[in-house]
Amino acid sequence: MTAATFWKSYTIKDAITNIALEWKSVPETALNGVWSNLWPEIVHDFKGFDEGEDVKDIMKLVKDVRGDSGFQEIQEEDVTELLVSMENPLTSEEVLEIVEMAKKTRGRRGSYR
Repeated sequence: MTAATFWKSYTIKDAITNIALEWKSVPETALNGVWSNLWPEIVHDFKGFDEGEDVKDIMKLVKDVRGDSGFQEIQEEDVTELLVSMENPLTSEEVLEIVEMAKKTRGRRGSYR
């Protein structure tokens, strides 16, 4: 295939596909480095939870809302387990499963509106 033949067969869809693939390979740290000088309020350098400090802060909040019956049974281990479970983002399948469970629950209880 010659260069001319290649470019004649290259479509906008091909270009968009290539851009999308390359965009996914750009690390977040590179984007943060560029934007930190331009708009520092939007730069997030979140690298995960500090289980020690974050759990302590969350437990303080839990103690503040213990009057709510849903919070009376929460233990530090529960908070740690939740934070660890949040390290990996949900997959599409997990999100769809949650949506389906919510629909089933809403059907049994009636509408939330």
